[in-house]
Amino acid sequence: MSQQEDVIAFALMVNQQFVVAYMHNAYHRIMLYTPDGTFVREIPLPTLGSIIEVAGKPDQTELFISFTSFLYPPGVYRYDFSNATLSPLYTAQLTFDANTYETKQAFYASKDGTRVPMS
Repeated sequence: MSQQEDVIAFALMVNQQFVVAYMHNAYHRIMLYTPDGTFVREIPLPTLGSIIEVAGKPDQTELFISFTSFLYPPGVYRYDFSNATLSPLYTAQLTFDANTYETKQAFYASKDGTRVPMS
């Protein structure tokens, strides 16, 4: 894995791959790497949001991600390494259609010029 600006939030080995969650501009992203550090892919999350926890074992082909966002209450998603798919495992029943809403991120400069993310 090469050096980058994002901060590592979680890291573990699942399916003989490194699963690394990064904090990127106030939201999480998950990347997969081989044991030698070669980038494999990003696991696309449902939307911009926060990973509460990740779980899995080095010799298993499943990764479990506890995820929440402005539009999605906390839920557990299952990532299947064998077909590279993420699917909801346990999610709250919503009384509204989250697909009709959109979360966007914008940036503003503070007084000292620091770039501040806003959702």
